[in-house]
Amino acid sequence: MQVKVPKFIEIEDKIISVGGVGITWKQFLALMLGLGGGYIATKIFIAPVGVPIMLVSVILGGAIAFGRVNDRPFTTYLGSAWRFFYNPHTYVWKKIPSRVQLSSADSTNEKKAGDAEDADDTRSPEEKLAEIAKMLDQ
Repeated sequence: MQVKVPKFIEIEDKIISVGGVGITWKQFLALMLGLGGGYIATKIFIAPVGVPIMLVSVILGGAIAFGRVNDRPFTTYLGSAWRFFYNPHTYVWKKIPSRVQLSSADSTNEKKAGDAEDADDTRSPEEKLAEIAKMLDQ
């Protein structure tokens, strides 16, 4: 006896479908909450205040129902934005101490040798850059 294994179990069921395009329960609920919030805003507040609140409510409901940011639901984006703006941030830079330490005798000898090389070098900066570029191209 063969058993049918359900496929596409991650796809939610459509409750309203028109022309092959349907909406799920979550989308329907988000739309109804957005429209309901808009309706309540227009009934409670006077027109100059209620209309902008109604528009924000309807647009937010539509964005939550159908919006996607980087192929993720808009609710995930809103949650991430909320955590970013309202959780404290502490950025700490910790300097890593150097492992190599020169003794004072070694550092003075190196400075003297470096000074002698710089005094002998009479090339222009353009020539020095050309030489460095030539070494990098090899």
